[in-house]
Amino acid sequence: RSETYFNGTVSNDLFRVFANAELRPVERVVLNIGGMYEDEDKNTAVFSPRVAANYLITPQQSLRLVYSTAVRSPDLLEQSPDYSLHVTDLTDNYLGLDEGTFFATQTGAYGDLDHERITSWELGYYGRLPTRKLEMDIKVYRDHLYQLISDPINLFTPDVSADTTMNIKGVDWQFTWQPVKGHALWYSGAYLNADVRLNDTANLSSKESNDLQAVETRLSSEFSHNLSWSASFGEWRLTQSYFWHRSYNNYSSGRNTPYRRYEMNLQKDWLVNGLTIETSGFLHRLIDDSPIAYRTNYIEDRYLGYVQVGVKF
Repeated sequence: RSETYFNGTVSNDLFRVFANAELRPVERVVLNIGGMYEDEDKNTAVFSPRVAANYLITPQQSLRLVYSTAVRSPDLLEQSPDYSLHVTDLTDNYLGLDEGTFFATQTGAYGDLDHERITSWELGYYGRLPTRKLEMDIKVYRDHLYQLISDPINLFTPDVSADTTMNIKGVDWQFTWQPVKGHALWYSGAYLNADVRLNDTANLSSKESNDLQAVETRLSSEFSHNLSWSASFGEWRLTQSYFWHRSYNNYSSGRNTPYRRYEMNLQKDWLVNGLTIETSGFLHRLIDDSPIAYRTNYIEDRYLGYVQVGVKF
């Protein structure tokens, strides 16, 4: 419901059906075949399949190969906009009006946008080594995204289209290690390489091409590293984490400054008259003052903390 964006009320009903089957043709191979069918008022019906094969090297080690497709349906603002601004208390206008309505016209593909689509391939390895108290998960992947809507959706965008393609290649990893009882180290990281382009790039300048790349990757990290240490000291539990991320487009005015953050969480449970009182304290410290996602998006307070109390019964 919005008088400004929809001139009243619009709605969209969505129906989904999902199914999955697991097959084991031989002892060491597990197959998963599934899919989801979606049908809605404002967009065409679509089916998204997913096929995965897992090969068990040992009972605690496996290789997996996954193929899947998915969609993001255009929302109501992209399919059914009706922009208008009603202004009151007008003064000094040549029409002598006290109030009026400004209408914005939507052209192009508004109301006729197709689904944003992704086709994904993933090759992964999972391993658990009990004797070394080590667990790991590593994957490489390639995603092909197309019919993307890269235009900002607002009153100043009279024309919108789904004409952007993005190819992503990357690797993710995660390790968990328990060197001694009551202590655990967790490390995860990722590398992402993205190539963004319009379906028709003939009329794009170098700046426009860079701007398009920035729009689609502004919320992504090219490199990511996250390290956590968890420890138990009797009834006390302590977790400390360090995050290091370098944005894909480096919005730090050429300083190449990453986003770094430190967190600490301390927890303890108290038994009181048969109830469990859960208490925790959290401290967050932002190490760098570089912007996040946008050049003008700075976090002013480097420290954030809170205390939480709950009851379990």
